[in-house]
Amino acid sequence: MNEAGQTYEYDSIVEWYAMGERTDPLTRKPISNIQILLPNHHAKSQIEEWKKKYLTSRRKRMEPVLPITDKEHARMVLFEKHLQLTNLGKSKIEQALQKLSRQKAQDLSRLNKEFAKLKEKVSREHGICLEAATSK
Repeated sequence: MNEAGQTYEYDSIVEWYAMGERTDPLTRKPISNIQILLPNHHAKSQIEEWKKKYLTSRRKRMEPVLPITDKEHARMVLFEKHLQLTNLGKSKIEQALQKLSRQKAQDLSRLNKEFAKLKEKVSREHGICLEAATSK
């Protein structure tokens, strides 16, 4: 929970900060330090209470234990969709990071090859072996 009382899921806000974002995702105000975020014990206890009430221990999906109203059912459907979109967003971020990592590896490999060619060219032009000269 931030200073204004806005609650965020812990892993998501830490990931947001780790990606270099230094603004509040909702208000876009600067976050100077992630350490100023406080746990929201009230929200956590409400979530745990809801889980005990609506989730069975046999299945990991939402299944009402008590009869529910149409409005409650609609909320559950929306919540499931929200979870799916959140997970989709995380997988998109992971894919982007993997792609970036592959690109960086390819760039490093290309630079190593260019450096080796340059080193060979310099050694031919000056008639010296750079590896022998640098090992002394």
